Amino acid sequence: MSIPDRSTAFPSNHAPAAGSACFSIHALCAPGTLPRLLAPFAQRSIVPDRWHSIVSKNDELQVDVQVHGLANRDADLIAAKLRALIDVRTVLTCRKS
Repeated sequence: MSIPDRSTAFPSNHAPAAGSACFSIHALCAPGTLPRLLAPFAQRSIVPDRWHSIVSKNDELQVDVQVHGLANRDADLIAAKLRALIDVRTVLTCRKS
């Protein structure tokens, strides 16, 4: 089984952007939270380049995600979907060169 070219994961009307889209997410620490956070990426056939999660001292889940080449519009749409999740408290976004 071969791994598909990442460039095919981006819709043709949303050209890949330079650098990486970064998401910093703070959410309720619950068993179903991580799969729900991954869903907006998976629905667009995107595998994040980096995914780091920790549970803070106050039992809050902190997740940092980076996706290289994600178009600004797609990053905004994913951030909006993440913010709509019931377990999510905060979603911050930025672009890294």
